[in-house]
Amino acid sequence: MISDFLYHLDSSQRLIIKLTGTACNISCKYCFEKSKNLDFQEFLSPATLHNSLMQIDCQVGIVLHGGEPLLLGIDSFSKILSVVRKHRNKIRTVFLMTNGTLLNQVWIDLLFKEFKDLNIEMLLVLTVLMR
Repeated sequence: MISDFLYHLDSSQRLIIKLTGTACNISCKYCFEKSKNLDFQEFLSPATLHNSLMQIDCQVGIVLHGGEPLLLGIDSFSKILSVVRKHRNKIRTVFLMTNGTLLNQVWIDLLFKEFKDLNIEMLLVLTVLMR
């Protein structure tokens, strides 16, 4: 029945935000992102994210994804999280999917101290480097 697929309060809608397109710092051979053969020249801007979130009229969970989203850099990532914070009323959950190779104390402080109110959950994708 089509109504089973429509949004309701008990459903879990996810918005996957590809911050860096297919850009990744480890480029595993098996990666499905790499197989898309896309060439992203620019990363997602805070303005584009803001405009996209303005169009959403229900609550969603967001997944900050890539490639490797931390390639965005700490300053740009902070601006993205500031946009997410501005739209917090329509965002149920915030997930960060990362390979973890770029994580350091600066990133940890940004994600879990400066933006603690977002309750970011990290989906750490551990992999054997297969280049």
